Amino acid sequence: MAHEIEAKFPVNELARVRRRLRGSGAVFLGTYVQTDRFYDLPDRTYHKNGCGLRLRCLKILRSGAKKLDARPEITFKGPIQSNARVKIRREIQTRLDCGQTAHQLLLACGLEQVMCYQKRRGSYRLGGCRVELDQLPLLGSFVEIEGPNEKAVVAVRKTLHIEADHIPSSYLHLLTEHCKTTGAQAGEMMLGRFGDCP
Repeated sequence: MAHEIEAKFPVNELARVRRRLRGSGAVFLGTYVQTDRFYDLPDRTYHKNGCGLRLRCLKILRSGAKKLDARPEITFKGPIQSNARVKIRREIQTRLDCGQTAHQLLLACGLEQVMCYQKRRGSYRLGGCRVELDQLPLLGSFVEIEGPNEKAVVAVRKTLHIEADHIPSSYLHLLTEHCKTTGAQAGEMMLGRFGDCP
């Protein structure tokens, strides 16, 4: 059974993290815009059980050392098993040929789209981990570190001098809570509608 092991940190300035990545010998993998669509049953079973079903499509802005796979991807995530330093959850994912067809298929199966949002992501490889520099509408900038185990994730965090506390919540949860707090309309949150993130 595959598991996602990652930690997410809010940051004020991604440029500083980029400089530390380059200074640490990180490999640049690419920059792209991700469009993430989330689905649930009408009674919100997945949400109630701490699970998620996501359809992700990519628009590559800049390629790096390795050609990125731009095919759409569907992912199921199980409940979070969190501790103080990382988030661990079951993850099942596969690539698809057509994102629009997958979207129609999920709707035809009785699922509903509960949210769609975009983020701009710069991706690097360092210390056996994937380091993602993310910018999202309404939420701002974050660094995600995903690795093979907790020790590797913590080591990369130290290398990058990230002092912020780890946030175990998903972007979906953070955006949902933001909308509840501010009264913003949940649904589709695209970069262009809110102005491209800095």
